[in-house]
Amino acid sequence: MRLLEEMQKLDSYVSSTCIYPSAPHLRRVVDDENYKDRPFTLELALGAPQLSHRSFDSSVLEFYREDPRYYFFYDINGKIIIKDEFYGSNRVPSFNEIVLESFGWSLDSEGNRAVAVFLRYLSQLTPEHQQIWKTKVLSGDYTLNPCYYKWMVAGEFFDCTSVFSAFSAQLKCINQVCELMGRSHLFNNDLGGDARP
Repeated sequence: MRLLEEMQKLDSYVSSTCIYPSAPHLRRVVDDENYKDRPFTLELALGAPQLSHRSFDSSVLEFYREDPRYYFFYDINGKIIIKDEFYGSNRVPSFNEIVLESFGWSLDSEGNRAVAVFLRYLSQLTPEHQQIWKTKVLSGDYTLNPCYYKWMVAGEFFDCTSVFSAFSAQLKCINQVCELMGRSHLFNNDLGGDARP
């Protein structure tokens, strides 16, 4: 009888109600074979929250940072995208045509830094790249960088900046002061945009 009462209550709130299957139910009905080589997609299929994050050894980024086929950017929020000239070309296998929309940093209780990625973004990687990331996953409790959390989860504007952006802004400011003094720039490159090391 209780189930019938609950269903009747849901009928009155149907426009503002979401119902999700429980994790034990999903464990019974989800076939792991449908997610072969896609461990992060499987986690979502089994009911893991999309905005839960996984932490990784920072060496996972070297694969992308050193590969000229990828646009790699990091400040408070990072991203990895296959460059336009390689997308859809015969020069790159389709499984390498990836977009990782967002990654940030997390810290363990001892202050050790790790790469943090939300499960929803990991699940969109190709099976081959999910396997690359799976080999670098770290165990233990990691907390998201507060600035990354505010921006990506809480949707707040924040006054945080990375040391890279702050350093580049200082170089640019010094060069502007030189211009106002009628002198040549002190720095040939302010390390902004694509010039960032």
